[in-house]
Amino acid sequence: MPYHIGDLAFTGQATSQTLAGNIADVMVGDKYIYVAYLNLNNVYVYNKNPDGTLGSYVRSRNWVSDDSYISYICRSGSSVPYGYAVFTENGQDYIVGWSSSHSLLFMWTIRQSDQAVVNRVQYNAPTSMGSYGRGGWDGGQYVWFWNRNDYGLYKWDLNNKTAAMVRTCTIAGSGYSLDSSYTGSGLGTRRKQDDKLQPSFVRSNSNQRGGGMYPA
Repeated sequence: MPYHIGDLAFTGQATSQTLAGNIADVMVGDKYIYVAYLNLNNVYVYNKNPDGTLGSYVRSRNWVSDDSYISYICRSGSSVPYGYAVFTENGQDYIVGWSSSHSLLFMWTIRQSDQAVVNRVQYNAPTSMGSYGRGGWDGGQYVWFWNRNDYGLYKWDLNNKTAAMVRTCTIAGSGYSLDSSYTGSGLGTRRKQDDKLQPSFVRSNSNQRGGGMYPA
């Protein structure tokens, strides 16, 4: 019986590509699953099976080579993230990240033919993003970001991308914090009884970085 996390299913079966540790992120798109090996310099693309399982290996991409601005949302050659997420609109995958050096969000189209990141656009953000921030799509209307600079949890409205981001609450930066690349911490969502998505905070003690938010 596969173990499901949102649309992603783990079957225990080996795939055609073997990676030795240091998996930084697993990002689920419409037809593809993007596995970041340590950083966004090495992104392995897999087909997503109809049942949500990890399918056959497609190719690898260096998203930093596609556009050097990717290094503003995940440090080049490093596992240090600044907060980013993959989301899907009308069958098209995008990646959006909060810049570490600008008060901006950068968004790219993930080109369907070869999974390169193209057509960068930008949107205003209230400040820059701190190291070890987090980001993730809730599977619905919002992309959520946790900013280590002020410990604020923000939401960005996909239905009104030019609107100001909304700071919803504070997740303290002490104790079970998200401030280390190696805590295995991340953001998640869970579905409430009224069928609404609610952002949640998750943490593990493994030596891997929890990648982001996923629709539960």
